[in-house]
Amino acid sequence: MKWWMRIFRLGIGAILFLVLNACSLVIGPSQRHTEDEANREAQAPSLASERKEPRTERVLANTLVAEVNGERITRTDFERAFQAFLNKQSSGTDEQLSQRAFLDQMINDTLILQYARKQGVERDPDYQKALKESQRTLLLAYFKQHRLFESIQVSNAEIEHYYETHAEGYFQPEKIQVRHILTNTYEEAAAALQRIKNSEDFREVARKISIHASRTQGGELPPFSRGTYNKPFEDGAFALHVGELSGIIKTELGYHIIEKTGETPRQLRPLSEVQSQISSHLFEQKKQQMLREFLETLRSQARIRIMYTP
Repeated sequence: MKWWMRIFRLGIGAILFLVLNACSLVIGPSQRHTEDEANREAQAPSLASERKEPRTERVLANTLVAEVNGERITRTDFERAFQAFLNKQSSGTDEQLSQRAFLDQMINDTLILQYARKQGVERDPDYQKALKESQRTLLLAYFKQHRLFESIQVSNAEIEHYYETHAEGYFQPEKIQVRHILTNTYEEAAAALQRIKNSEDFREVARKISIHASRTQGGELPPFSRGTYNKPFEDGAFALHVGELSGIIKTELGYHIIEKTGETPRQLRPLSEVQSQISSHLFEQKKQQMLREFLETLRSQARIRIMYTP
């Protein structure tokens, strides 16, 4: 081969080598960077240990919590649904455990919905009928809450006025506290009463003799008002002075000995205790009044024909 052909081929090879290396420098890192970003975006943050990094609220709201067959559940979706769930729960719910369980439920529901759509359930006539009815109910509820009743407010002055003019409804009834002994027979009760009169401690006698569950607390009962226990028992208990011992009282349960240990007279509950209750009551009153006036206006402007009277 001629010398100039060898030089030509070597030159071409060197040029190709340089071009390929240059491409790897330009394209390679960019692709790796893009892949890393895609991987990071696809990874849902852990509910228990989410990294505390400064982010805008918009980015945080769109953070993925889970992905089910390509269908995304964002943080906003999760938190909105979870808050609605919490609003229906009783107090004392363990929030952390509930979050984990609720996320699993969201995933399960998403799987079922996906399957139902594949089966064409949305095209069922019965489903379409139910959908229209639920939309009607939802629209009514939404309009009342977010449009019609949105301007309703209850002021502190209104709450205080209602409290003052309806004070009788906010009195705490008289309560008393007693300890007692219950026996099956009159003779057992008489023997227990004699032991107490002989200076034996009431609580010790109750623990040894009483057949009532309160015997483990020495016969102590929680404070109570009238209407809690049967009438003969309450009549005997309320008639006593604090520290006074009753005679033997017969009820349908057996024979009682009662010692009155404390009493709280009837008293007005402070406004701070009932303020929320009064506010809710006044708010409901205003809602009903506003709804009546709104319907009167609509009906006066409408053309209504009733074809059938039930």
